[in-house]
Amino acid sequence: MSVPGWAAAVIAITVYIPSLFSEFVRDDPWQIVKNPQIQSWDYLPRLFSTHLWSQSGTEYAVHFYRPFFSVWMLVGTTVGGVSPVWWHFSSILLHAATTFAVYKLSDRLLHNRVSASFAALMFAVHPIHVDAVSWVSASNEILFAIFAIFAIHALSPQDTDVPLGTTQVGASAILYVAALLTKETAIAIAPILFLAVLLKKQRQIAAAAGLWYFAATAAYFIARWWALHRIGTEESNHNWHEVLWTSPTVLVFYLKKLLFPVHLSSFYVNPVLSAPTLGMWLTAGGLSIALVGLMWIGFRHLPVIGIAAPIIALPLLPALLAIRIYDRGDMTHDRYLYFPSVGMCLLFGLLAKWAWTAPKPVRVTFVTAATALLLAFAFLTVRQQRFYKNNEAFYQCAIDLDPTNVYAIDSFGAIHLENGEWDRAMNEFRTAYQLAPSDPNAIYNLAHGFFEIKQYAKAVPLFKQIVNSPQLASRRKPVLLALADAEISLGNLSAGKEALRDLGRLDPEFRALHRTLGIVFQKEGRIREAQAEYHREFQISGDTQAEQQAIALQGFLTQSQR
Repeated sequence: MSVPGWAAAVIAITVYIPSLFSEFVRDDPWQIVKNPQIQSWDYLPRLFSTHLWSQSGTEYAVHFYRPFFSVWMLVGTTVGGVSPVWWHFSSILLHAATTFAVYKLSDRLLHNRVSASFAALMFAVHPIHVDAVSWVSASNEILFAIFAIFAIHALSPQDTDVPLGTTQVGASAILYVAALLTKETAIAIAPILFLAVLLKKQRQIAAAAGLWYFAATAAYFIARWWALHRIGTEESNHNWHEVLWTSPTVLVFYLKKLLFPVHLSSFYVNPVLSAPTLGMWLTAGGLSIALVGLMWIGFRHLPVIGIAAPIIALPLLPALLAIRIYDRGDMTHDRYLYFPSVGMCLLFGLLAKWAWTAPKPVRVTFVTAATALLLAFAFLTVRQQRFYKNNEAFYQCAIDLDPTNVYAIDSFGAIHLENGEWDRAMNEFRTAYQLAPSDPNAIYNLAHGFFEIKQYAKAVPLFKQIVNSPQLASRRKPVLLALADAEISLGNLSAGKEALRDLGRLDPEFRALHRTLGIVFQKEGRIREAQAEYHREFQISGDTQAEQQAIALQGFLTQSQR
């Protein structure tokens, strides 16, 4: 039952045909359609010197340094423009390429084309991949997985008797850096690569490999600090203790989704622990013992297990930082399992290798069961793609799975607001606020909704409630600006100016700060000061309306002097 790697890749394409008819969802319009930096090669140097979201002009998500992913998007727009069909097709092609890479790696590690075929087929149709393949903005998961797989492949020569050399180690280090520059999670590849070298039991080359991978990691962090001037976990929604106590249950959650990929969604609500519990310690101990046991088997008997086990476990460790950075309801995602699933597919291939050499009844039983499992997974994969058809289906899926997911409800409301569906948006915001009245994000979204529908009297007290919230530190500037705008609209000029002064102390060049100050001064009759603020706004942000207003005031001043 040997299936060539290219055939497995074709199957990977086939099961994702429904995604070709999907729209852009969630971040896709901002990443692609509204991102000028990937629509001109003049921006190429900037892609390496700024964070992923620098085109948005906000401070949100500055911890993402992914220049290779940005270059991939630049190439994509150059080739196919901003058509959703093209971008979904590009993600599907990436998935097919990864499937082929899994086949090649499995063939190298298992030395059996039948088992490699089973591993590749499992990877092609596994439902956990839908989040990464059908959501265009998650294609960085696929890109980094390709680099990671070939980095391991470079350390696995076809002839097991041939010792490793510096050429193979150097190639793996270069591919490791490429993965790092695609997604930060790739830092977990370094210990996997080092383990792959150790399994060869060549002390001298192992020492050299350690230096290679350490130097590559150090170079990456230097480049990251040069571009971002920060590590990336400074702004947080949860403290480090909560990350530590919550991590074991999140790891078990991921493993369950990998083994039983049902009830999938782009968002899940996971409990956040603020103190250690007995269950947490037992879970952490069980996971540690399991990993150590598998590693022992790998070093003593089956090297492929020594590689597969860390591929499953280690990439999930940096993904746990999402607990610190993101809101509850946005901390765990199926796409984080894209590369870890390679380890599971290797183990499935190993099982196939054992069954294929067993007596005929065992072989027939395995083939029958495996075929049924693969068909079931293919069906689930095709079915899951309907939730990525558009934003309505995207967020409704998460809400149907867990009606208490405040993050998904608020995000759904924001989509309605953007589409001008005011009533639907406010219904979502009110629902989220009722579910979590003390959640700063729920308060912010409700306040923002009231602001957009011009109910400023309801927006002001909500903005004041969260303006100094540590959880909204990255949004404090826009909150202050919105608060000032609302106060000014209500005729409370003094309160508006106070909010603008606070904003000015935080960032004297924040967009729209000086235009809003100009409005206040103009209302107070301080025309020359208003004109100066409008001019400054134009100089800072290029706001042509502010400049036109300054010119209009100059005409007013000229007339008054006559």
